[in-house]
Amino acid sequence: MELNNPRIYILVRSDLSLGQKAVQSCHALIELSNQCRLEPHPTVIVLSISSEQRLWQEMRRVLSHGLETYPFYEPDLDESLTAFAVLVRSLSEEKVFRPYQLLK
Repeated sequence: MELNNPRIYILVRSDLSLGQKAVQSCHALIELSNQCRLEPHPTVIVLSISSEQRLWQEMRRVLSHGLETYPFYEPDLDESLTAFAVLVRSLSEEKVFRPYQLLK
C-alpha cells in the first residue's frame, strides 16, 4: 500500500557528537535529494545506529530488502560511513525500519 506522502529514513551513527549527528544526517538527506524526486514533501525520520560497523551491517540489511540507500562518507573522518538515507513509498517498505530507535 502506497503512503500518502513519502518518508525518508536517515540512519546515523550515535557515536558521533550531537552536532556531527545533525550535520551527517543532513549530508545523507542531500545525497538522496540529489538523486530522487521528493514530491509531495516527505516526512523525515532520523534513526540511531551505534557505530560505523553496525551502520554498514544495517545498510546491507536495508539493501537486502530491495531498498536503495544513499550513504554519506565524511571526508573529515577518513571517509568513514556516517549516515545513509532511504526513500520509502509504501507501508511494506516502512516495516524494514521498525527495529531501529529514533535519534535522541
